[in-house]
Amino acid sequence: MCLLQEVLFLPVVLVLASHMQQVRSTVTGVGLMFYITIALLGIAVWELPVPPSLQLDIRTVGLNSSGRRLLLAAAVVAAVIGEQFLFVALLVSSGIWTTIFAIHGSSVLWPQILQLGAIIGGVMVMEVGHAAMCATYFVAATVAAVSALLAYYQRRRQWLDSGLPRALESLHHIQECLSLWGDSSTFQH
Repeated sequence: MCLLQEVLFLPVVLVLASHMQQVRSTVTGVGLMFYITIALLGIAVWELPVPPSLQLDIRTVGLNSSGRRLLLAAAVVAAVIGEQFLFVALLVSSGIWTTIFAIHGSSVLWPQILQLGAIIGGVMVMEVGHAAMCATYFVAATVAAVSALLAYYQRRRQWLDSGLPRALESLHHIQECLSLWGDSSTFQH
C-alpha cells in the first residue's frame, strides 16, 4: 500500500488540481488538501517506538519524504494553474530540501541522487527543453549507479576487514568437525 501511495501521489494531486482548476470547485480543493495531508501524515508519523540507545531517528526519513512530496505537490498545482516561475521555484526548493537530507539524513545516497535528478530534469524541461531533461536523467542515473557501486564495494571492504568472514569460516569448520547440523553424528578429525 505504501508503494502504491508513493507512486500515485503526484498523479492524484495532478488529477485533483486539474479538476479544481477546470470547474473552480471548492469541494475538490478541500479534497486535494485532505488527500495531501493524509498522504504526508502516513509517512511522517511513526508508531514504532525506537529507543534512543539505537541512535536511529526514523522520523528524519518521514520529514525528508513528506517535505519533498509537499513541495512537489505544490509544484504540480503551480504547473496546473500556469505559474511557471512558481513551478520552477518550488522544484528548486524541493531540490535544495532533497540535497540537505541527502547530506545530513540519508543512509543511502543513490535514491536521493535519482530524486534530485528527477527534480533537476523538471527544471531543465521548463527552462531549456526536452533534450536537456533527458541528459539530466541520464547523468542522474549514471551518478546514482556509480554511487551504489561505490557504496557496495565500501561495505564489502568493511565486511572483509572486520574479521567476521574468518570467524564464520572457523565456525563452519567446527560445525563440520562436530557434525552438529549435518547428517552424520560421528566426530571427525
